[in-house]
Amino acid sequence: MLVAIAALVLSHTASPPPPPNPAPDIAQGEFDGYSGPDLWDAWLSAVRLRAITTRADAFEALGAPDGWRIYRAGPSFERNTGWWTEYFQAGYVRSCPNTDASCEWIFRSAGLQQNAQIYADMAETHFDGARLAAALRANGIPPSDRAGLEGHRFEADASLDDLIASSLRLRQVREADCPAVGEWQAALADLQPLPLAGERDDARGPVLPPIPIHIRYTLDIPMKAFGGANVNVRIEDSRNPQISALWQTITAGVQACDG
Repeated sequence: MLVAIAALVLSHTASPPPPPNPAPDIAQGEFDGYSGPDLWDAWLSAVRLRAITTRADAFEALGAPDGWRIYRAGPSFERNTGWWTEYFQAGYVRSCPNTDASCEWIFRSAGLQQNAQIYADMAETHFDGARLAAALRANGIPPSDRAGLEGHRFEADASLDDLIASSLRLRQVREADCPAVGEWQAALADLQPLPLAGERDDARGPVLPPIPIHIRYTLDIPMKAFGGANVNVRIEDSRNPQISALWQTITAGVQACDG
């Protein structure tokens, strides 16, 4: 048991953010009045933002096969260290085909490769100072407008998008392929009910040591309760391994399936 607890804690330990990426040789000098290092910072920021947006869009696209619709949501989980490459989200959705009522649960998850240098390398490969400077001038952002440079979203680059897509870590498992996907309700039913009045210590297991770095967990559990009312139970905290352990209990069967 102690080995399992130690493994749980270590598996969720995040690395500190790497130091800022200095402007590479290709970004030195000046481009139409714009400082190369300033353009580099703006471009690297845009590439990172594009990676974050791509991950979020990819997650939303999971869970509903062609011709299906998402009927309702099941439990969902987010892990956030405050460092953009280490954000992770997962959850269940109940999906149904538009033609009949043979619905099924689908588990989905999304993250990015955590090595930030991967994205710096992407940015360097696709850095074009003259093009970036022209885009900024066309949008009325002068070289002196540092905030404008940092917040500008440059035009999409198809080859860059392909590289970002390859950095995604996506998973989708259907109940039809893995019956355990539909067993999350049984896993929750076996747990003691949450107290609705006052506070109490959780006595369901040993007290786990706090995770040794700032990691915030958010676990949402939607349900029907109180005469059919839609209720959402949110459990969130920082450095609390009990929340991660609860999510592992909910998803135990899914983790053993391929997908």
